[in-house]
Amino acid sequence: QLALEALDLPPGAEIVFPAFTFPVMPMVARILGYEPVFCDVDPASFNSGPEHFETKITERTGAVLATHLFGRPCPIAAVAELARERGIRLLEDCADACGLRVDGRQVGTFGDVGIFSFAQGKNMPCFGGGAIAVMDGEIAQRAREVHRAAPIPETADLRSEAISVWINW
Repeated sequence: QLALEALDLPPGAEIVFPAFTFPVMPMVARILGYEPVFCDVDPASFNSGPEHFETKITERTGAVLATHLFGRPCPIAAVAELARERGIRLLEDCADACGLRVDGRQVGTFGDVGIFSFAQGKNMPCFGGGAIAVMDGEIAQRAREVHRAAPIPETADLRSEAISVWINW
């Protein structure tokens, strides 16, 4: 949600998602007033490349979400080039790819916003939460403003959840 709000896309903008993605991402896009559009994925990697995104990009497209599933990168350099050529934003879902590099470059740094998850089952579990990587100062400032306005859970609630996760583990 933070990543999408920080991009400040126009209301009703389309966001292209791979058909094989975590369902919360397009759901949040819909809640924020954007139109989720789904593209095909490669049957071997389950990731989408530029050939998949290209067929779904229209004049209403504001962004595409590239995913790096199961520790395997999508063809992110080519997807980033497509996004630049079309003048649209690029989000990278790096929830399964923390620490992964493509041609020596960290995933999450090819697009406008890299999204990392620290939930259980990820390759960097830390009792939940996440992080975003942002290179553009304006996007970073909007992200800080959105984050500052978000409610903060009570410390006791966080401690209770952490203990519960540890016990269940």
